[in-house]
Amino acid sequence: MLALVALVILNAFIFAQTSVPEELTIVKQKYKALREHLVETKNEKFRMLWREKPITGYLKMSDSVGWNTNKGQEIAICLDGTPNQIMHVLIHELAHCTVNEYSHSKEFWANYVELRNIAMQIGIYDRIPTREQFCGQRIQDGA
Repeated sequence: MLALVALVILNAFIFAQTSVPEELTIVKQKYKALREHLVETKNEKFRMLWREKPITGYLKMSDSVGWNTNKGQEIAICLDGTPNQIMHVLIHELAHCTVNEYSHSKEFWANYVELRNIAMQIGIYDRIPTREQFCGQRIQDGA
């Protein structure tokens, strides 16, 4: 009986420690709104973003704000900031899914700006006009 009680307590502890961080839940809701908007407006340019990309988050890793594996097979974003800062990084990673190359090309930046503007238009993102510290890096929206 004592072992059963210990097992229940251990399970409760593990469950409490593995819950989804609130910031990730908020950003996933905003991401869903972005996807739904792209589908509803039949935005063919961003058709590759209509289906959900798996998004994970991590805490307490400096010098890495996010990454994207195989054009959206998995996207990971740092969660040590505000939901708006996290959304900034997610939009950046989603823009990588929209171009063939892996670099930050002119097409990548143009698509990033367009996605960012759509996100602002539908009220899920606020522009970051000045450099802000985020996960060991500085983030900011350009023009």
